[in-house]
Amino acid sequence: MTLLYFSSETILNNFKSLNLREEQRYGKTNLERTTAFGAFFSLDITQKIVGNSVVDLHPKRSRDGRITPRKIMTAKYVDLFMPSLRQEDKDLVVREFGVTHVDGENARSFLSKAFSSNFLTQPLKKASVAASPIPYPSSRPAPIMILGVGPDKWSAGKHPNWKSNLLKFMEIRECGNDFFPLIVYLLRFRDLSPHVSSNFSTGLLLALGEFLTEELSEYLIENSTASQHDWREEGLLTNEMPVVDFRSIADNAENEMLVDLGSLMNNVEIEDVQEETNDTDVEWPNPDDVVGNPPFNVEVIRRILAALQSGSHLILIGPPGTGKTTLAKRIAERCKGNSYKLYTATSDWTTHEVIGGYMPDLKRPERLTFSPGLVTRALSDNEWLIIDEINRSDVDKAFGELFTFLAGKDVVLPQSFQEYNDAGDPIGRTKKIVLKVENDKDYEEEEYVVYEKKDDWRIMGTMNTFDKAALYRTRAGKPTLLRVG
Repeated sequence: MTLLYFSSETILNNFKSLNLREEQRYGKTNLERTTAFGAFFSLDITQKIVGNSVVDLHPKRSRDGRITPRKIMTAKYVDLFMPSLRQEDKDLVVREFGVTHVDGENARSFLSKAFSSNFLTQPLKKASVAASPIPYPSSRPAPIMILGVGPDKWSAGKHPNWKSNLLKFMEIRECGNDFFPLIVYLLRFRDLSPHVSSNFSTGLLLALGEFLTEELSEYLIENSTASQHDWREEGLLTNEMPVVDFRSIADNAENEMLVDLGSLMNNVEIEDVQEETNDTDVEWPNPDDVVGNPPFNVEVIRRILAALQSGSHLILIGPPGTGKTTLAKRIAERCKGNSYKLYTATSDWTTHEVIGGYMPDLKRPERLTFSPGLVTRALSDNEWLIIDEINRSDVDKAFGELFTFLAGKDVVLPQSFQEYNDAGDPIGRTKKIVLKVENDKDYEEEEYVVYEKKDDWRIMGTMNTFDKAALYRTRAGKPTLLRVG
């Protein structure tokens, strides 16, 4: 029998059409929806393998010595986002549909860790201790999974409204609500000859059914233009295994996003993480007003401002002398005027310098009292922070509880605060110190000293390119990065 595969051109063109429409390409939308897509499809594949609509994802569950559903789902997630089978493309990953990214030789390991952190460790673990099952994603655009089901709440399944909600993940893409490009990507390296004959869409349905559940396979075909294609006339298929040049659509933003000023600055790359809120008191400038001299590309400024407006904190990475600090200061000045502080990190930094710690009391040196650090002072004054050369510090040792705080959770510090009168006698009782995100939770003034983060508060840092990998090995996880130079 003659083999039949989607042609390289068919695969590449359809994959590119999965990108967001041009006017939507900012912020975290594509990244978030791609991640949720991946979790949903890897869940479906796992459902088919284990033969159950509810998948037990407990981290210590064993199935008679066989591979656990948790490991199966992780492996399928990784397979989905490794676009190429070629050894020379092992550094390519898909983090946003429509483009590829170069993530180094350990791309499979990166995807596995990202899935563990972004899905298994965070929302799934949270659901396991929640009072009731949690929809995923919890907000935009709509939930397509349910987490925290089953006897011990470690299982996951499809959301009751997944069929209508899944369309919302597609509506702002170049292909619209047509799932055909996604079908092509899912079948990019599968031999279709056993299935495709005179009825193209039926053949695709059978091919999808080899690894997806029947309900999802039928859904994809029904919501696609598969039946409108004539694969022979359009030349969609070929007799040879396709060699797709996914590297040609790698997101090389560094080659196009900044004006080249020689050694000063060459490029910028944006990678996403956490979001806090879109509500902010900052008077966000027009991107044209931030270009300045030396000039930055206005498109770069637009994307940076979009990231900041979405709530992200930024780290600018690049070789020395490429304009990282200049860029950070310019953004802070345009957004906050003089209401920001710039610090240069050192290897001696601990949480004492960053968050605060005990110091001798000025009136009674034999007595220790809490002294705010650069972060707590900035929170009090609602001043933005720029931490230059953050790579000089031991990030875990210096920033400690700050990572939990930046993730949107209140943090009670181990230190306490005691107020004294002019005579040196204590006033009231000792108070706990809390870093508070802006929320509805109230802390009694008699019991707490509160450092509250306003919605418009941001941190920007700079670091050298070669220290990027080291940052990922810290509790910082994966912050929003902009590569300069």
